[in-house]
Amino acid sequence: MKPLTAHLIALAFFLLSSTLSFAGWGDALLKQVVKDVATETAKQEVSKAVINQFNKADPNYTGPKTAAEAEAESAALSHSAQTITLDPLNPKKDLSNTKLAKNLKTKTNRVVVGGFRVAFILSNVASASEDNGLLNLGNSAASSSGITTIHQDRSVKMEKLLYGINESDMQAIADQAYADFMQKLHSSGLEVLPSSTFVNSPQFAEIDKTPAPYKKDSGWFRPNDIHVYSPRQLPLWFCHADAQLGDKGPLSLGNWKKINKFSGDNNVIVLVPQIVINFADMQSSGRRSMFKKAKVSSEDVVHLAQGQTSLFGYYSEQGAPSGHLGAITLKKHLIVPGEFAVNYLVDETDNSVWVNSMTRLTGAAGTIHNTETWAVVANPTVFKQYSLAGSATAADAFIELLKESH
Repeated sequence: MKPLTAHLIALAFFLLSSTLSFAGWGDALLKQVVKDVATETAKQEVSKAVINQFNKADPNYTGPKTAAEAEAESAALSHSAQTITLDPLNPKKDLSNTKLAKNLKTKTNRVVVGGFRVAFILSNVASASEDNGLLNLGNSAASSSGITTIHQDRSVKMEKLLYGINESDMQAIADQAYADFMQKLHSSGLEVLPSSTFVNSPQFAEIDKTPAPYKKDSGWFRPNDIHVYSPRQLPLWFCHADAQLGDKGPLSLGNWKKINKFSGDNNVIVLVPQIVINFADMQSSGRRSMFKKAKVSSEDVVHLAQGQTSLFGYYSEQGAPSGHLGAITLKKHLIVPGEFAVNYLVDETDNSVWVNSMTRLTGAAGTIHNTETWAVVANPTVFKQYSLAGSATAADAFIELLKESH
């Protein structure tokens, strides 16, 4: 138990002791509760020393207990690294297709890659809760047996934090994913303008650029938990449609207007691939009531995120006041199976001792909170290999759909 928590509990029991003694309750109940707290606290400290490892076949495996141990195990994963080839996606089944393909078919077959983004999710969180208040209806501290069962509400939370991947690793993934996409696009049969045509244009000169890498706090994770990279050949920029990952809000239309102007003047669709790479697939039971337990779980797996990994296309007719924005998007996670990291428990909080003790003293139900924080230590070589395998598979599907529309 942390020192501050122990001091707060001691102070609370001192105040309660005074209140109970004044009320004539005596010291017997209070002494028993203090004893229970000490016993349960000791049990929790012992259980914390046992570090449970997710997704291990051996039930006796307890996992690394320190960062050094995790890094050593993670480094060993590179010995089993092999070339990864994933099954191809079915473009019509696994991708959503909006105005982009239609514009290619009916408006123009000229395209230019005006931007390329690779976003890395560096932390994940899942939470769940159970509401058991209705189970306490009819309870009375004055029951004939003198024993009352109080059902506590519960909330559980799990955090996963990615370690082992640095900025040079992420930049290298962005550079190589871009090179792969461009190579495939040039063999698609579409007329591909050099990216320099867009980057050196007067319209692009007026676009508000974003320093790369852009580090974003998603609002429900930890600060700077999303890092967005652009290949070295292309500046990073966002528009109003990129509010989830970028620095522009839904009403920031300036960049969009400049892109439309370039598109209309050159009769070209401006393509912007966006690859979003995550490292953990989190699951939650959500909010439940009575008889259903709150549960969270996680699988450490490299994957391209559904609904975020997309190929955007901007098109406008010359002189038009506004343009079209289309997107081809993954309908489900693109999973890259295989072990790429080792994780270990770095922090755990549980207030059950305090809540149950207060319930025994007051008869009032409370809420038990449990939080686990896990460090996922990735092998950078394997992580890069898996990320590029996913990116290449997505690129194949995106371009196949473009070819079919042409």
